[in-house]
Amino acid sequence: MSEQLTIFFADIGGSTALYQKLGDAAAHKVVTDAMAVMSENVAHHDGELLRTIGDEVLAVFQAPSDAFYCALSMQNSFEASELSVRVGFHHGESIRDSGDVYGNAVNLAARLSSLAKTGEIVTSADTVEQFGPGVLEAASCVTERLASVALKGIDDPIDVHRIEATDATRTGILSRTMMMTTRAPMLVSTLILTYDDQTHRFVEGKITVGRSPGCDIQVDVASASRTHGFFEYKNNKFWFTDESSNGTWYCRNGEDCLKLIRETTIVSATGSFGIGFAPDERARANASDGVIGFQIKAEIVERSD
Repeated sequence: MSEQLTIFFADIGGSTALYQKLGDAAAHKVVTDAMAVMSENVAHHDGELLRTIGDEVLAVFQAPSDAFYCALSMQNSFEASELSVRVGFHHGESIRDSGDVYGNAVNLAARLSSLAKTGEIVTSADTVEQFGPGVLEAASCVTERLASVALKGIDDPIDVHRIEATDATRTGILSRTMMMTTRAPMLVSTLILTYDDQTHRFVEGKITVGRSPGCDIQVDVASASRTHGFFEYKNNKFWFTDESSNGTWYCRNGEDCLKLIRETTIVSATGSFGIGFAPDERARANASDGVIGFQIKAEIVERSD
């Protein structure tokens, strides 16, 4: 027996580059966590997850607006990650059978998903019309017609629309604090700093480093300046800025150190910082006095309902 359902496909973008960057084991863990985030987003928006295929999820919703809100939430969940998500969905007559779903609506939703580029939400004009009054406006979103596509078994071409946030509220400029107040979990890149048997997890704002007790990470060695430098998160990246007299050595694992004097660099991968001196291999490996260890890791952040 058929019923009206919103068929929802979402898949992860950026995983190929991640495997090349992190290696198979580490990248697989990040992708597995990302799939868990996508699945939880579906559940938080009253959807039903039918299956996962590789790095893609298939879900169904009763209301097209719930699928829309889920797509927005997924995009926010990946905003601070090296991964991204693309979504295609369509509302129409479908048949459930043995935990799966069939019909032209499924075929059309799959086609819409294939038309979406990384980071995009694509749906049909008919589905947008069923969102209900004020749904797009309340989410500060607009639609843009992309094309008309023909599908086997459907007489008339389907108008394809892309859903976008308006410039004033585009997810890329929302702070992580704002995103983490919404109800679904998110996958965020976290800068993990270790020094003097303490671990600092950093996702937003600024962390200061120096000899002064007022610094967030106090490095009480002679080579450190009172205010030596700071880490900050901006433009979806982690940065370190040196403000010292002696400089800072930025050492990524497996690479030569880069000396910074009153300079700024992007922080990536894993390694260590020598505060005022060039650390040798042993000091880098053991995070000895004056050496701050770092790694960037994708972590799931649970958000309250």
